[in-house]
Amino acid sequence: MVFGDWTPTAWTGRNKKDIKGGENKMTPEEWKEIVNFKPEENFGNPEKMNYRFMKFLDRFRAELRIPMIITCGTQGKHVTNSYHYQGRAVDFYLDTKMSLGAQVALIMDRLMETSLYYNTGLGVYPDWSKPGFHLDNRDYYARWGYKDGKELLFQEILEYV
Repeated sequence: MVFGDWTPTAWTGRNKKDIKGGENKMTPEEWKEIVNFKPEENFGNPEKMNYRFMKFLDRFRAELRIPMIITCGTQGKHVTNSYHYQGRAVDFYLDTKMSLGAQVALIMDRLMETSLYYNTGLGVYPDWSKPGFHLDNRDYYARWGYKDGKELLFQEILEYV
């Protein structure tokens, strides 16, 4: 998987001069660059989605070769400083018959192939009506799961799925 200039600095948006759109929010013209998603999908306010994050998500989806159904972008109730509110996170499920464990393995494999593995947050949610995931970009590695209303260590959720 080739991700070009997806270094941690570019990914997290620290180097503003290299990033389109100042605050890094999506314009209608930038949405036209996105192949695998449309602003009408469940992103909340699509203009608030982060340009770099959406470019990554678009490429990531292409590498997965499985439709990602977005269930939450900027909308919803999250912790105060949630990456969702910054347009740097989505919740989604994969439209596939694969087991949740196989989906986790595929996502982890694709993330390992990028230089961004250690700059992503990945949550696994087997209790959602359609079991799914949270994916964000951040300055550090974070993995977790939620089962029966409790946050679990990633190793614990892997043992479950």
